[in-house]
Amino acid sequence: MKRPALALRRIKEYDGETVVFSYHDKTSGEEKTEKVTVEAFIALVIRHIPDENFKTIRYYGVYSRRLKSLCKKMVTTWQKEARKWIVKAQRKLKRRSWREKKQQATGRDPLVCPKCECQYEYKGEVCLKEGKLTIQYAACAKT
Repeated sequence: MKRPALALRRIKEYDGETVVFSYHDKTSGEEKTEKVTVEAFIALVIRHIPDENFKTIRYYGVYSRRLKSLCKKMVTTWQKEARKWIVKAQRKLKRRSWREKKQQATGRDPLVCPKCECQYEYKGEVCLKEGKLTIQYAACAKT
């Protein structure tokens, strides 16, 4: 890593027992100061030292500057393809009407008379519940 975890200009005061330093709080967006013991300060700084064989991600993989533009192009092309798949799926999953469902199930139009081939007018649905005919759907009050 090229920069230290804490810049020297952020260390405000050191008296041998305590260290006063400032930092930028990302949650509130403010510049804050904190006073801690020397041992606690060293523990805070040591936490930022990577392990011996640890590779920093900014130089490898998707985050490397060398591959960043290539990865960006690949992700955008994949997103365009995914959008096409979603549109195709939405077309296939489009909600079908009662007429379309019956037509697909039986192979003939349910609103055409099989004898005289006149058009029926769809007014609603009636179903049998507990031995009684009940209206499940009615297109108007007269139905």
